[in-house]
Amino acid sequence: MDYIEECKAKGFDNMQIHEVEEGFRHGLNGDQVDLYADIDFDHLQMQEIRLGLQDGLVHWKKSEKQKRLIKILRLQRQL
Repeated sequence: MDYIEECKAKGFDNMQIHEVEEGFRHGLNGDQVDLYADIDFDHLQMQEIRLGLQDGLVHWKKSEKQKRLIKILRLQRQL
């Protein structure tokens, strides 16, 4: 099963799938896409992380800064 099919099987909606596809289309690798391909993120949150990765603002390895960013985004989603 390929990455996109795995996301569909996890229940990602069409907009989330689009963000995953955009990441690969713009040259991100699987480790980078893993950072934002999270069912708990809506497509806009995924897009913000993807754009940051594409711009080189964050690296594929989860740093403490990235972990905090992801935590903040998850908390915002709960509001």
